Amino acid sequence: MNYFTPFESEMRIVFDDVKQRISLFPEPFDAIGLNYLQKFDVFQTDSAKNYICYLLPYWMRDIAPISDEQARKLSVAGVFNMLYYFILDDAMDSVQTDNKQKLSIAQLFQLETHGLLLAFFPAESPFWKHMKQYVKEWAVSVAAENIEDYFQNDRLKVANKAAPVKFASTGALLLSGKPELISEVDTLISYTLVTLQMADDWADWNEDLKEGSYNCLVSLAASTYLIDWSGTITEKQMQNAIYINDLLKDYSAQAKLNHSFLENSSVPLSYLSLFHSSICSNLESGAKRVEKNRSLLLSGGGLQLFLSK
Repeated sequence: MNYFTPFESEMRIVFDDVKQRISLFPEPFDAIGLNYLQKFDVFQTDSAKNYICYLLPYWMRDIAPISDEQARKLSVAGVFNMLYYFILDDAMDSVQTDNKQKLSIAQLFQLETHGLLLAFFPAESPFWKHMKQYVKEWAVSVAAENIEDYFQNDRLKVANKAAPVKFASTGALLLSGKPELISEVDTLISYTLVTLQMADDWADWNEDLKEGSYNCLVSLAASTYLIDWSGTITEKQMQNAIYINDLLKDYSAQAKLNHSFLENSSVPLSYLSLFHSSICSNLESGAKRVEKNRSLLLSGGGLQLFLSK
């Protein structure tokens, strides 16, 4: 993982800082916060790895030569920002009775994020105009995700669910005096976030289909069958699309098309490009595994038996 390994020692400093800050939360939120952080700690074996959330300030140093201290603080803010939005996502999807506790600690996470950012960007800084825009994009996307078929109709908007991640790149560019690059970098990160969502949706399509949640792979399959994606495609149709009609091959090709925008950009973000390339490779490998398994099942006469179950 060449997009992570060069920054491993920095990440240890960042996550230690986050742990120290959470340990100062009032009880019981100190223990709750540390326990929640473990689910996303990059150094925990079974944790969710959301690399872009905390590595983006370091990746930006290709074009924005910020100091170690600035990169670390933006990265720490990125971790808290990540925790905040994952808490909100959990609360929106949950009918459990612990939402009060979740939303309470979410505010503590957000307080840390803004405190770290205000140290670099006072209230009058243009940074906050961009941050406001990213939060607006997130809000509209979350509210409309079961209404608008963004993957078919306006693909870059798929990225808006993670738009607040961009504060780190915008912050780095403002700190290094390069605000003119913000728009182009925003677009490159959006393409990366779309592909990242595509990878998540490949892993979660069955669960999303059952829950009626928007899913890019389901959207692509539904458009192939010329039907509305929302709740009308069946699990059997999805299996046919994936295991017989090479849906994932088409899906991974579209991810590679996203990568072409990073490769052809005049803004050289090599680590972001490496990260994006690794996601594309994983999707392509998944498509090849499906094709190989289908060939094995066909040779053994087991494909129809598999699909009938």
